[in-house]
Amino acid sequence: MKILSEKAEAIIKKIYPNDYQDNKFDKIFEASTRLDDTNFTDNVVLRLHSYGNAFLLIARNTKNLTMEATAIAKELEQVELSITKANDRKLQLSYLLYFRNYLVGLLSVKLEIEITKADKQLSRAENIEHLKKRKVMYTTYEDDDTLVILIEKPIQKKSELLEKNHLEWKEECDYSWEKTEIEKKIRTDATSETTNSDLFTIPSTFRKLPGIANFMEHICFFYNNSQGDTLLGQSNTLRFSTLCPTDISNEEKQKQHILNNLQTLIDFFDNTENTSYKDHSKEPYLITSLMSPTPFRAESTYQKLILKVIDAENKKRKQNGKPEILYVNHSINHVFLRLFTFGGREKKTSIHILKNKDLMNTDSSLNTKLASWLKEYKKIFLFRHEYDKKFNDFYNYISEKLKKLREGTPAELTQRKEEILKLNALQDYVQILHKNSFSIRDKNPNLYRAALEQLLVKKSGVSCKQGEDRTGIYLAHRDSMLELFHTNNGFRLPCFFDAEKKREAFVEKFCNNLRTNHQGHAAGLNAEGCRGLKDMTHAMAKDQIKKMRDDNPAFLKDNEMIAQMDAQAYNEQKAKKPPLLKKQATAAPRYQATSAARSPSKHPALFTPPMYRRSRQNANQESTPTTRPATTPTSTS
Repeated sequence: MKILSEKAEAIIKKIYPNDYQDNKFDKIFEASTRLDDTNFTDNVVLRLHSYGNAFLLIARNTKNLTMEATAIAKELEQVELSITKANDRKLQLSYLLYFRNYLVGLLSVKLEIEITKADKQLSRAENIEHLKKRKVMYTTYEDDDTLVILIEKPIQKKSELLEKNHLEWKEECDYSWEKTEIEKKIRTDATSETTNSDLFTIPSTFRKLPGIANFMEHICFFYNNSQGDTLLGQSNTLRFSTLCPTDISNEEKQKQHILNNLQTLIDFFDNTENTSYKDHSKEPYLITSLMSPTPFRAESTYQKLILKVIDAENKKRKQNGKPEILYVNHSINHVFLRLFTFGGREKKTSIHILKNKDLMNTDSSLNTKLASWLKEYKKIFLFRHEYDKKFNDFYNYISEKLKKLREGTPAELTQRKEEILKLNALQDYVQILHKNSFSIRDKNPNLYRAALEQLLVKKSGVSCKQGEDRTGIYLAHRDSMLELFHTNNGFRLPCFFDAEKKREAFVEKFCNNLRTNHQGHAAGLNAEGCRGLKDMTHAMAKDQIKKMRDDNPAFLKDNEMIAQMDAQAYNEQKAKKPPLLKKQATAAPRYQATSAARSPSKHPALFTPPMYRRSRQNANQESTPTTRPATTPTSTS
């Protein structure tokens, strides 16, 4: 596998000839970065400066904090130097946490608030600092003779926050500086000449503003390098965080935001110029959720509210003759979690998909056999007297039909490719429903089932709580299935029931996709420096996990460590003071409830954290040089 950025740049310019000219490419697109020994430290340092910039944001709106700028700048510089010189990754993260504790303690003392409230303020400030324009992210790599291009394209604009009922976001702000900084960022972009191209995503942890679900279009392209970059195939889908904003406690407001997000999804599919969506205008809209259904957890509560809103909306849509919105959960494949899935709803969704008129083809015999099996599938299992017989009739017929379609010249096969893909997905989907396959952390039938449903229903999207980790694994799984289909001679999707030996090609392509860190880099949109996926092994199959550990022993662990930086909070036990600071007499400040009121600072100057320069250079004199990040955090004083 080889990363190719220059070649991809040329191809992307061909894909978007009118929108993105040569002189605008770097302003619109950014290449993802891999996660390995050369840039693990870079991610930690990015996170360090993210904390510093978050404090700066609060400081420029709080008189009591302006005089602390110089001291914090020195502290940050020394912590950064300690991080870059440390060889142990856990030690680097403990130094990072020390600096965060230091800032939280300072906020606690100067603002005379409890540690937990100061911790919350720093997190909120970091989210606002991270609210900025996003580029279209891409990753390219060679897999044998195939050039794969993966793209994440935000579909929303900052100016949307000033439209419709989004103005109510001000009511959800907890602090006065929050409103000031958010409005400043939004109105600056809204009045600029580039508003129409100002794409953005909101950090998933910051759902109060304004409940938007971080929609991005995920696109994958497959090119044949040996045939002059011939396009073999492409696929599009939406990815997003949960439709229900997690930081808003008012149920009525949550419902309104769910409706707004549903409308965003519908408008995207209905108004896009992409023919793969337009040609299926009468199909339903499919939302695949990967959230955990475990009771008494927040994710389960959000999901129930989403279902309630969608059911009410579907009643109206049915009366007006509009396509329905299907919502199905395919959470992590685990015995305990599967006990709480909405089995009845999943079954109804499957039946709805298979009865969809757009799915039916001109082969009346195939439609009859599918309908006969569906009739048995609807019954309670005790009354399925002809269940296997009807399935075998359908399966044997569609197998024979696919066999004939796969015979012919390469040109003929290319013309039939979309029909073969549709029938192959239908065959595998019915098979997985019929056998009701289930295993503990084995091949994960949920990912197969979700991918097959989205191949059958073109207007579809996938989400989890943040739209990053579980969604990222699913998209890598889906893309790898399609890559194998478009690149093998027989145009065949990998099947859940394939034997271990037959799965090797699919596992190889999945691991190649994952190790590019495309999905990890996308997760970094959630928090600066956190360019990794967490809990990957919860969704991966055993052979995929083994392959990754054999080929890249540290990859899964590094992803987990980098991704978990997003969840850092004040913790004295896990933090460790960097050795370069031990000689100093300073200590992390602590708030005392009896502290006297402090007078405002007479020094209005704000600090600008040292941006990855002198301390990094000093460290490089004593250690092996490492690759610098593509971008470094900058203060916005």
